[in-house]
Parts: sequence; structure tokens; C-alpha cells
Amino acid sequence: MKNLIILCISLGLLAVLAHEPTTEDFTTFTYEEAIELALESRPEIDDLEDAISDLRDTRRDLREMLSHSAWLSTTQVTELRRHVEEIDRQIEELNLDIRIIELRAEQTLRNILFDIVTTAIDIESMESTLIVSNENYRRANTLYQLRMISANELRRARSSLAQDEMNLVNLHFTKANSQANLNLLLGQPVYQQTVVYFERVLSNPPENLTQHITRSVSQSPTIRQMQINTTRQRIALNAHNERCNITPWHDCDTHVQLREAYDRARRNQSLETRRIETALRIAHSNAEQLRNQEHAIKLELYQAIENLEIAQLSLELGRSTQFEIVIAQNNTRIVELDVERVLYRQWVLQLTLDNPALL
Repeated sequence: MKNLIILCISLGLLAVLAHEPTTEDFTTFTYEEAIELALESRPEIDDLEDAISDLRDTRRDLREMLSHSAWLSTTQVTELRRHVEEIDRQIEELNLDIRIIELRAEQTLRNILFDIVTTAIDIESMESTLIVSNENYRRANTLYQLRMISANELRRARSSLAQDEMNLVNLHFTKANSQANLNLLLGQPVYQQTVVYFERVLSNPPENLTQHITRSVSQSPTIRQMQINTTRQRIALNAHNERCNITPWHDCDTHVQLREAYDRARRNQSLETRRIETALRIAHSNAEQLRNQEHAIKLELYQAIENLEIAQLSLELGRSTQFEIVIAQNNTRIVELDVERVLYRQWVLQLTLDNPALL
């Protein structure tokens, strides 16, 4: 019965691998092309761009009126200019909304690409492990036939092999699901084999982290939008105060509301700034941990390579077997793949480090 289970798992794995595409079946995009495709499925961008276009038309009309200011009173000119400045602020806010949507789309794309490449790494790692499991089962079966090990030991070897084969099949399904998610994001056919080429660019940590965080957060779209609103509330309050210069304060019923609105906008901006600064500092701490992990794994890789060289030398001297070489090669490759995995984790985090609005 267990032999039948192993056979069924093996046939299932062969069925998955039989549908692996050839190079000719791939549809390829650059990273930039993929981002553009991801944005094409975001109709809200079109709505925002239409709103910006309408605001620009209104601004042009107001400027046309200002060009004939000789026919207008000083109060009218002042109000028209305030309207133009407010439209400029609204346009900037909408452009920042678009930028945030673009960043979110890129973040989604990068996460899916991370899932695909890391699953591919897991598949290669499991394939390497499966080589050892197969050899271990073969050796166990030979030893059992010679009555050198028990039936329980043979069953354990067979069970380990079956589990590794099942894990490999599941990893292929996981990769297929990630591929489907990529196609959905890019608006491509569900079963298309899509490949996105990208460079894994990693930045060095900033020399002065505090200054870097302060500058990055203040320039982020989220905080810039809040600053625009704070400025808007301040201007409204100042304009009201100007009108109150010729009116007794007790007749200015909206003064308190405007003051509260301005204070609330400043407070919200301050709170959000501190929140993002804290989150960004944590993200940089996570990046440092990943770099430390990378360093540790590379030391482990150095040791694995050294162990492989020792095993090869021992084989030449007749002190080890080919199976020990296979195990050492497997261990070395797995550690190499672990290095790649942690580098891709850094690549995903890099987008957030560069764009605090994603926090």
C-alpha cells in the first residue's frame, strides 16, 4: 500500500513537471512594463486625472479673470487669487493620491514577484533534498534486503521520501497560484506563463538614520497631503482674522471653529508623522536584521563549502562514500539558496524603506 502511495505521488509530480513551460512559452515584461500594466487595472487613476483636468480648466478661467483685474475690486482680486491657490493645492493633493496608488500597485507587484522567486528557490531546495531522500531510501532498501536494518527503519526512509515528494508537488501548486496572481494583477490570461525581469537593487543603510527618517517622512505623499490641509486651515483662519480686523470679535462666530480646525489639522499631521517615523525606524531595524542574517548565512555557506571539500578529499582517500558527497553537496546548495532568499526579502523591504507612505 505504501509503495502505491509513493507511486501515486511520483506520478502526480511527473504530471506537474510535464506541464512546465519551455522558454518559448514565456511572455516577458520588464519591471517598468509590469508596473504600467498593473496600473491599467486601476480605474480610480482615470477618475483622479479627469478631476485634475477639470481643476486646471477652472484655474485657467480664474487666471483669465485675473488678467483683467483692472475691472475688479481689491477684495475680488484677493478672493480670486485665493481660489487659484486653493485649486493648486487640490491639484497637488490629487497628484499625491495618484502617486500613492502607484506605490501600492508596485508594492503588490513586488510581493507577488517575491512569492514566485522564493517558491522557485524552495522548489530547487526541495529537489536537492529529494535527491538525498531517494538515495537514502535506496540504501535503506538494500540494507533491509541484507537484514542489516529493521522494517521500521525502512518504513521511516520510505515515509520521508513520500513526504518530500508531496512537499515538492505542493510547492509547484503554490508557484502556479502565485503565477495566477501575477497574471491577474497584470491583466494577462490566467494560465499564461508570465515572466517579469527585474534587478534586485539594494541600497546601503543611511549614515545618519535620524536625519534620513525625518527627511523621508516629511517628503512622503501622505505627510505632504496633511501639510496641504494644515496650510489650507491656516489660510482660512488668517483670512477670517483679516476680516475680523474691522468687525468686533463677538460678531465673528466662526473664529473658534476655524481655530479648532487648524489646531486639529496640525495635531493630526504631528501624530501621523510620529507614527510613520516610528514604523520607518522599525523597518530599518528589520533591514539591519536581514543584513545580519545574510552575513550569518554566508558564514554558514563558507562552512558548508569547506565540509564539501573535506568530504571530497576523504572520498579520494577512501574514508567516505559517494553518499556523503551527495549530502554535502545538498547542504551547500540549500545554504546558497538561503542566501538568495534573504536577499529577496531585503529587496521587498527596500521599496518600503524608500517610500514611507507604504507604512
